[in-house]
Amino acid sequence: MEKCCRVQIIADQAAAARGQRPRVIDPETAALTQKVLGSERAGWFQGTVEFQLLEHEEGKRFEYIPAIKGRL
Repeated sequence: MEKCCRVQIIADQAAAARGQRPRVIDPETAALTQKVLGSERAGWFQGTVEFQLLEHEEGKRFEYIPAIKGRL
């Protein structure tokens, strides 16, 4: 979530620097994007590089363990 917020702030600042507002996408595109990128497994995949860095720095292994539905 922190990474998403950081990206949103950068987009807002980039648009403001040009005197514009960020481009807003329609609800259908947002839903499709969430469907493709918003799954639990996709989130794990997107964080793989950061997990690998933490494994190297902390000597701890991170494994993907699917959440139990209803216990998120």
